Amino acid sequence: MLKIWEANDFRRTLAGSSLIAAPLVLLAAESLDPNTPQGDLGRTLAGIADHPERLLAANLLNVLAIVLFVPAALGLLHLLRGPGRGTVLGHVGGGLFLVGLLGFMGYSAFNFVLLEMASGGAVPAEVFEFGERLGSSTGLGIVLLMWLGGFFLGLPTLAAGLYRAGVVPVWTASLVGLWVAVELTLVQFSKLAEISGFVLLLVALGYVGLKVLRMSDEQWARTGPRAYREIAPPVEPRHWAGNAAS
Repeated sequence: MLKIWEANDFRRTLAGSSLIAAPLVLLAAESLDPNTPQGDLGRTLAGIADHPERLLAANLLNVLAIVLFVPAALGLLHLLRGPGRGTVLGHVGGGLFLVGLLGFMGYSAFNFVLLEMASGGAVPAEVFEFGERLGSSTGLGIVLLMWLGGFFLGLPTLAAGLYRAGVVPVWTASLVGLWVAVELTLVQFSKLAEISGFVLLLVALGYVGLKVLRMSDEQWARTGPRAYREIAPPVEPRHWAGNAAS
């Protein structure tokens, strides 16, 4: 029975649901994104002007996915509580992934600026010059580095830590690694390849999300990855000899 007014149940339900919803929303965003030309601001703005509604919807979905990925990431880190293998690896990956979400939010904000620039049709020269300077700025480069590094390095590192801790099976972590490989190599050749990569991510994180939703509150509250696999018998409270005698 769902008891979201209880802290453990609410956190577990939110984490499990977000692990399913976040990659699903991201997949929907990538499906809507028409892949506007990059590298030249004029061509980029022209591409945005051809599909403003789709790009706006895709960007809004990206923002929603970022919001959902926060409780999802925290839920994965919760499964690593306690000493054991994979703890350091998983927490380093989780930290990088959270940094990547910040970078992704910054990149989404930049896309909103481009949408606004393209919405007026002809772009004034001074606005166009500002857009070119913004697009080639060091700040945007750092934001992109945060986003790409956080997603393509942090998330597979977190998945590897979860596998080493015995929290997820090897195929789950492998699917995350395969998603990274597809996104870094095949997306330039086919839109279908890009969508297929996010399907892999949905299967991997969705599986973990379903497992979290099926956990009991006792399993979720217990420290360590063992709680993810089984319920240990309850430990009877110890009493002092004096209390027992009395």
